[in-house]
Amino acid sequence: MEPREWHKQYPGEIPPSFEYPHFTMKQYFNESARRYPNRPFLVFHDAVITFEEANAFARKLANGLMAQGCKKRDRVVIAANNIPEFVIAIQACYKFGGIAVPTNPRYTTRELEYILKDSQAETIIIIDTMLKKVLEVCGGGQVAIKRIVVISEQKIELTVQQGAGCVDLLSYDEVVFNGESTEPAVEVFSNDCALLQYTGGTTGIPKGCVLTQSNLEATVFGWFSWYTHPLASDEYPVILCPVPLYHIYGLVGNISLANYAGGTILLMDSLAADDVLCTLAKHPPNLLCVVPYALIFLLNHPAFPYIDISSIKVIGVGGDSLPKGVSTELERITGKRAVVGYGLTETAGSVCGQPIGVEAKEGSIGLPLPDVDARIMSLEDPGTEVPCGQLGELVVKGPQVMTGYWGQPEETALVLKDGWLSTGDIGYRDKEGWIFLKDRKKDMIIHSGFNVYPKEIDEVLSAHPAIQDACTIGIPSTEKGETVKSFIVLNPGEKLSAEEVMDYCHRYLVGYKVPKVVEFIDQLPKTAVGKPNRVALRQRS
Repeated sequence: MEPREWHKQYPGEIPPSFEYPHFTMKQYFNESARRYPNRPFLVFHDAVITFEEANAFARKLANGLMAQGCKKRDRVVIAANNIPEFVIAIQACYKFGGIAVPTNPRYTTRELEYILKDSQAETIIIIDTMLKKVLEVCGGGQVAIKRIVVISEQKIELTVQQGAGCVDLLSYDEVVFNGESTEPAVEVFSNDCALLQYTGGTTGIPKGCVLTQSNLEATVFGWFSWYTHPLASDEYPVILCPVPLYHIYGLVGNISLANYAGGTILLMDSLAADDVLCTLAKHPPNLLCVVPYALIFLLNHPAFPYIDISSIKVIGVGGDSLPKGVSTELERITGKRAVVGYGLTETAGSVCGQPIGVEAKEGSIGLPLPDVDARIMSLEDPGTEVPCGQLGELVVKGPQVMTGYWGQPEETALVLKDGWLSTGDIGYRDKEGWIFLKDRKKDMIIHSGFNVYPKEIDEVLSAHPAIQDACTIGIPSTEKGETVKSFIVLNPGEKLSAEEVMDYCHRYLVGYKVPKVVEFIDQLPKTAVGKPNRVALRQRS
């Protein structure tokens, strides 16, 4: 990669580019199991599963699935909470070349049906609470499912309900028990698809991002170099990540990183603040990976100042921008600062981040990671790069970028051009290469011809001492095109009127950015990773 201005900002130990061995996740996991057989791979409710044990389980599950008819390149939907079986199922897919399709176990029947139909999956691995939904979907005859593998702690009757068709219902434990313990004799290559990771679909129909073994390798190389170099030479990553593993941030930041680095995953099936703090106290991690809302909940928890987190070397924040003041409050309480990273499902995780050991610029998502190139392109002329300091759309290029959207060449062509991915994020870059984002292109409000960025308004509102949370959207207006509307959650015991909110905003925002409509609600609807769900708010309006 040609030298870029941001490479001068890198800490000395981080190179601008890597030489990739082009190994697969299967190879990295096998090597970690060979080198560290007795090292904890998963810690779950105080139970420990070593690398050797996890590798044996994954081999048996892979062989058991193949005995049931699964083969390389088959899509395998995995819908479960953060439990060991989810992790083992991902590893099993890597072993026989199956394409894992991580899926939210809380999906409605309609959402689940879409994923199954679009991916054309023949196998689904689920927790038992989903069985009724899956059978209902199968009963409609619109999906290709041939086998349902049920994870259950209880003995359940695996019977096909009327109308479900020719579907085999299998017990996860029995599939593992009956599988051979040898490594599956299936060649998996670096350019093979590893994951079909669906976008959140918060602005339309979800799209399946085709992510290869090489995409995952590139991401984990960047992640490891960027976020783990503060660890001592004899340390390995011990990761606490209270983020769903079915999300790309949780999956890469846990499973891929542990595969590559021989790390330990402190697995949590509950992401509540009380449970996170309990795990922190009982099993000290050296890496904590969170989304902003989770960090805010932890900071606001009365017990947080009394928890010993001296073991933590890095607190990584991803999934959304960090509101102003949160990092300052974290540093005040703990003496540690949050390290912000940025990525998309389409990039298999991070492509930018704030470097550790370098003074971060407030409000920036950081610098492009090694092997990542970034440009800011004109909103009026997408083929033209704009000068430093000028707003435009962020586009990125690198070995992490997906090969395309599953079965959607037209949608792929809209966002991928000559390897450059249009992120849909509006921002600017300064002369040293630091990138600052203003908002999502699709969320931008056009009010009387002016571009209004909801995130800027949300940051102003969130700084008000009486406001706990805020989210701004545009609503249709016959006179202005769109009108600015803000939803606000107040702190307990606080009172504010809409007029007081508007008066406050007038102190910090030009008139056309000030909310014209204010609605107070008890709680903002959130996406799976804790981002405000603007689609739900628009529907509410």
